[in-house]
Amino acid sequence: MRLPRLGNRALVLLILILSAATMFLGYYVLKQRSVKAESGDLENHLSLLKEIDRLLLLANYQQAGERLTTLLHDADSASMLLQISKRAFNIAQDNGDFSFLETIAAKGHRLFDGREDFAALYAYTLLRRNRWGDAVLLLKGYTPFHEDFTHAVYSEALFHVQEEKGTGYADYHADELEQLARQLDSRRIMADALLIRLRNNDFDGALALGKELMAGFGSDRYNRSDELLFLLFFEHGEYDRARQMLEAGSAFTAQEKLFLYADILMKTGNPIQSAETFKSIVRQFPSASWTPYYNLQILEENKLKQNEPVFWLDRGAFLFGRNEHYLLASAGYCLDRSYMDEAQRYLKLYLDTGGNSAIADLFLEQSSGNAKPGRYRASLQQVIEYSPKEVAEQRVKHGIWFFYGLRSAGDIGSLGEYASERWPQEGWPRFSIGLGLLLSGSLVDAEKAFKGGWELDNTLWEAAYDAGTLARASERLSEAMEWFRKAESSVPESENRRRALIYTQMAEIERTGGNRENAKRYIRYALDIDPENASARSFYSLLDDSSP
Repeated sequence: MRLPRLGNRALVLLILILSAATMFLGYYVLKQRSVKAESGDLENHLSLLKEIDRLLLLANYQQAGERLTTLLHDADSASMLLQISKRAFNIAQDNGDFSFLETIAAKGHRLFDGREDFAALYAYTLLRRNRWGDAVLLLKGYTPFHEDFTHAVYSEALFHVQEEKGTGYADYHADELEQLARQLDSRRIMADALLIRLRNNDFDGALALGKELMAGFGSDRYNRSDELLFLLFFEHGEYDRARQMLEAGSAFTAQEKLFLYADILMKTGNPIQSAETFKSIVRQFPSASWTPYYNLQILEENKLKQNEPVFWLDRGAFLFGRNEHYLLASAGYCLDRSYMDEAQRYLKLYLDTGGNSAIADLFLEQSSGNAKPGRYRASLQQVIEYSPKEVAEQRVKHGIWFFYGLRSAGDIGSLGEYASERWPQEGWPRFSIGLGLLLSGSLVDAEKAFKGGWELDNTLWEAAYDAGTLARASERLSEAMEWFRKAESSVPESENRRRALIYTQMAEIERTGGNRENAKRYIRYALDIDPENASARSFYSLLDDSSP
């Protein structure tokens, strides 16, 4: 039996049907293989994530980074990239290595353009590279924000842009955000405007917005108002109100409360309680932050053994040995106390992590005593622009004394004015301005600056002492005595020579006023605590025929 012949059209149709069937069968086989492969990949990914978590717990950052690199190569889903980014963030914070986070952020932003979470992560890496303006422009397209992290990154970027372009730029954005908050009835955006005003030292404007938030402004669920108000009072030096917010606020975790309470104790002159609180933090949350180790080093430096001069810094370095900010702050601490070997060790670690060589050079120049003023100014500017608050403040103070040694009133004045704008609630910038004015011969203005420094910080004995010295020079003896009493009450117990210096000044005032016995009493106080004080011994011989 012969099969009927097929026409051309029927033949073509049959071929297409057979081809489609073949393709479907092939697709089905491949799909099944793909499902099995994806299932296997998912198991491998989860296994790697668990392994990374274990390595991070052991602070084995090198191997954790290697596992992250393996995962990142194949990751193409948003959920997996976010899981990887959480681990990379831990490495960045704990170990100071931001390379993994930057790679993940770039890939996520490229693959999932339009998603706020990846845009915020990418903007965060821009902050890391000091590209503040690019971060602002990137995130502005995502307003109103839906993520707390986006708000935090945007506020940080605006703050730095303000420092580059002037306060008017930040004022403009604060006004813009406040207007947007009212249009959208948003607590979250209003909180952002409050933060920008606070960072621009517009305390009254920030307080006005804070009162609106406390009164219930906004329809969205933003429950971090307590933290903002705490920050508002803490930054403005109203520590009692800040403590009240801390005790009453339910938004703070136990860890946050410990950190903030320790900061308040340190700011209000309670070193023993502050040290005990920081030790509690180190015991309970050893890898949460490097600042407790640095603060403990300062608070307990007089208790440390001679063979362990940087005990707390070295403990912190075990966990934060790749964190640039920590290494720089530690190097500065050592240089200021002439621990040269330790300082060079920390500076080497800082450079090994990719630190700024100009900043490292400045630190070494400051310690050598041979720094050239022109180069010193340029390097100091690098520190001011690219260092965290703790490091910048420490170096600016050192710079002021460097220029005081050169009797450069202009440099001291400009540094003091800069410091006063950046840290308006601190007393030492006003004291520094006073030093510059004193060198330039503006004695009345210098005295006002010294008094202003004392009013902001009544532990700043140098400000009270210099105010007393100028009052005495103007023959306002009773006023001078009051300032010397303030200086004596605030000078540390261990500073015997400084206390003896104050007693000698008080003795001279008593002698000028005709109170010879009181003058002798103060001089004996001075010689009891500092028997080798030449000035006190010389003055005693004037009061009595026989010197001690």
